[in-house]
Amino acid sequence: MRTGKDRGACRALGLLLVALAVLMAGCGDDSSATTTQAATTTTEATTTTTEAPTTTTEATTTTTEAPTTTSATTTTIGTTTTSASTTTGVAALDVDYTLPAVYGEIDLASGFTPDPLEVRMQAGGPVNLINRLPDCHVALGWGFASEAPSVRVNWSGGSEALLRFYFIADVAPDPEVPYNLYNALLAVRDPAGNWMCNDDYVWQYNPSPILEFMHPEAGTYDVWLNSALGNPIDGTFYITQMPGSHP
Repeated sequence: MRTGKDRGACRALGLLLVALAVLMAGCGDDSSATTTQAATTTTEATTTTTEAPTTTTEATTTTTEAPTTTSATTTTIGTTTTSASTTTGVAALDVDYTLPAVYGEIDLASGFTPDPLEVRMQAGGPVNLINRLPDCHVALGWGFASEAPSVRVNWSGGSEALLRFYFIADVAPDPEVPYNLYNALLAVRDPAGNWMCNDDYVWQYNPSPILEFMHPEAGTYDVWLNSALGNPIDGTFYITQMPGSHP
């Protein structure tokens, strides 16, 4: 059984405990909370765009015009191949007495044998002779011939008074065949550089051309056999000193 003294002690102890509790509450750790704000570092990524340099190369187109090659007439005795070509930007074909003769050269002196001398040839070629033979009338110096002479006659001269050239086509005149298809012509450049031309021995009756030189000068006679239409005309070329030898 508690006494009044004990109850007082208990009450005092209770009050002490309450005071202690209040004291502890007032002296509580007032530590301030430290809020550490995480520094947010925003790093902006720098995007560097490097534009590759664009190189534009203009393709250069070079157009080279191939020069048109004019094919020369290649001829073997008895056979002729003629290539007529048109060349743009190049001078038209012309006869050229400096070229080697198609059918070669013949060296002759007065009194040669056999007389007449016969050579198989073909008239015609790619060169249009209109207005190209300065000493020939246009009615005689025309047709088509090779650039080079058909034949070259080297004449050493002599006492004979006549030197005659003529050509007879293999195709005889035929009223059913157009005249100019077998119409051959003759052009000769003499040693002095003069031109002589002939179309028909007897016009419309004998299409064989003939040229003759009285008291012929010694030197070179370049001979061209032409065809009226440019078509090849086969035949025989004659050289004679006999007055009675003709087409």
